[in-house]
Order: sequence, then C-alpha cells, then structure tokens
Amino acid sequence: MQSSTAFGLIVSILLPSLAYANVQASTLRASTTNAIDQARNVALEKEKELPDIFERQQQAELQFGLSLAKMQRLQRAKRAVRLDIAAHEKLIDSLQEEFGLDATDELSLLFALEAQRRQLRVLARRVARIRNQLATSDNSFASSLSSHALGLHPGKRYEQKMRLHALTKTRAEVYRKVDMIRGMPKVVASLRDDHQEMLHSFDEQWALHAAAKETLSASDDQVDEIRRIVREVELQVELLQSKLDDYDRRLCDAAEKQLILKGLKSGKDRKCGAVAFIWPVPSRYITAGYLDHGYHRYFGVPHKAIDVRAAQGTDVRASANGIVYKVHDGGRYGYSYILIGHRNGFATLYGHMSSMRVSEGQEVAQGQVIGLSGGTPGTNGAGPMTTGPHMHFEVIQDGEHIDPMLVLPFFEDL
Repeated sequence: MQSSTAFGLIVSILLPSLAYANVQASTLRASTTNAIDQARNVALEKEKELPDIFERQQQAELQFGLSLAKMQRLQRAKRAVRLDIAAHEKLIDSLQEEFGLDATDELSLLFALEAQRRQLRVLARRVARIRNQLATSDNSFASSLSSHALGLHPGKRYEQKMRLHALTKTRAEVYRKVDMIRGMPKVVASLRDDHQEMLHSFDEQWALHAAAKETLSASDDQVDEIRRIVREVELQVELLQSKLDDYDRRLCDAAEKQLILKGLKSGKDRKCGAVAFIWPVPSRYITAGYLDHGYHRYFGVPHKAIDVRAAQGTDVRASANGIVYKVHDGGRYGYSYILIGHRNGFATLYGHMSSMRVSEGQEVAQGQVIGLSGGTPGTNGAGPMTTGPHMHFEVIQDGEHIDPMLVLPFFEDL
C-alpha cells in the first residue's frame, strides 16, 4: 500500500514535468520548422538575384553577334571614308597644280578669290551693257540705223555678248574651284576626324567582341567542368553500392559489440535498428534546398543536396556511423568531397571540403570530425559550383538521392 502510494506520488510529480517537456519540445519543433522555412525563403530570394549561367551565355552570344555586325559596318564605312579622303586629296593636288595655289596658304587664296571676284564683276557689267544695247536696237529702227552707222551691228553685238557670257561662265568656274581649294582642307580634316572616330568605335566593338568570345569560352568550359564533376561523383556513388552490404555487416557487428559490452544487448539478437542522422555542421540556415530551381538555373545541373551556411573552416562531422568510401582532394582549383557509406543502404556526401581528416576505408563514428568546410570561390576544394562558403550535404539511399531533410532531425542540442 505504501509503495503504491509512493508510486502515485512520483507519477503526480513527474506528469506535470513530462507534459511541460512535451509542450517545450512541440514549441521548439514548431519554431525550428519555422526558422528552416524562413531560411529557405530567404535563400530562394537570394538565388533569384544570382546571374544565370545560361542567361550569361545567351547575352554573350547576342553581344558577340551585335559587335561582329557593327564591326563589319564600321569596316565598310572606314573604307568609304578613306576613299573619300583620297579623292579629295587628289582633287586638291590637281587644282593646286592647275592654278599654282597652295591650299594651306589662306592669305594667297583670299587674294586669288578677290581677284576672280573683281573680274567677274567687270564681265557682268559688260554683258549687261551689251544686253541693253541689243534691247534698244530691237525697239527703234532709227537707233538701229544709228548703231549700224557707228559700226555696232546687232549681230556683232550679240556675238560679243555670247563670248563675254562664255568668259563669265569660265571665270565663275575658276572662282568656284579656287574657293573649293580654300575649303577643301577643312573637308579633309573633317573626314579624317570621322575616320578616327570610326577607328575608336571599331576598337570598342572589338573589345566587346573579344570579351563576349572569352565569356562564351569560359562559360562552356565551366559547364563542361561542372558536368564532369557531377558525372565523376555519381560514378563513385554507383561504385559505393557494391560495398554497402559489406559496410552494413561491419557497422552492424561494431554496434552490436558495443551494446553487448555495455550489457544492453544479447549476443543472440542480430537486429541493428534504423540509422539516425545528425546535422554535419551546427548551422541550420539552408542557402539552397534539394533540387533547388535557382541552383539548376545558375550551374546547369540539378542540386541533389542541401547547402547549409557554414563559415570557411567549420568542423564537419559524420552524420552517422559509417565507413569512408572516397576521399577526393580536388586541390587548389578542383572540387573536394568525402563519401561515407552507412547501414541500411544509406550514404552521405560532404562537398566543398577545404581539408580532410579521414582516409578511405576508415570507420567513423557519428559526430566525429571528418574535415573542414569550404566553398569560398577560389579556395582549396571549392570547385566551380559555389558562390560562397557553405556545407554541401547529400544523402543517398539505395543508389538514389533523397532530400536530406527527410532524415535529418528538426532540432537537436547544439
């Protein structure tokens, strides 16, 4: 009776505590889920701000074509201007030779123009006088007889008028040519300025054309490198499958041994239970989710992982007990990763590692530091598929990638 009373007392004391703990756990789970959702939304918004690798290629292709077309047009325009300059210079030389004038001597050209202008005025007055005389002779028979008596026959006056008119026309042409000589150097100078401007525009288009060509080449190389890395990693995942049965037995034996030594399990029981995973880094801020559209658009390959924000050099821990299958050191410019096999057909991959602290074939315990995170562009192990420091984490089950969020806990003690 006393023991029953004592048990009731214990239960009455523990029940409120357990209820409170459950409420706390539910609240923490809800807030953690909320935080993860918010982080994903922020990450998606950030991804939208990132440039698109294929869009960059399209823009480069457009710039490549536009600059090429503009260069071709400028090339034709430059040739036309050069021919125009040559024609003007030839004309200047012929006119200078014809009139003995120097196109660069502005003063002598002005004197020559003034002399031509005076002669034109004299000729114009003479033509006007003869025209008046002819008009008078047509209107008066008496004046016609008088003019004839004076030797000014209308036919002769008309002939003289035509000669003067021809002389005036020739003199006007000379005046025009002399004036042309005077203005020609300015025309040539203007044409040379146009040609120089075209050369400058051509150089600008050439630079744009070369930059677009380099962007296209770099983008193609980057896409090829990214796809090569993805194929290589997928091959390693496929090869790992043949080892997982052996890993499963080894890990199960090791787990059993520990439980038996602790007296928590009988040697006759061969069940190892499900695999429990932990987060590989302390952060829960996801910068790119599983099969993230923004990632695919940017790098051109599907994102079969989650990217978790982590400062460069953060400790990366094994997400579950396992055996290291592959340690790939990409070096200064390549992609570094660690691939670990676990029980029940699971495997995990840790990408952009800046440093590795395990070796292939080594057994690792859950929570054991296997290396340091990376991801800062241009640093050791970051590779081409990164825009900043983070932890790239993949989970594979029976040879197929799954969303790591399906196996990771919502919250845990940090």
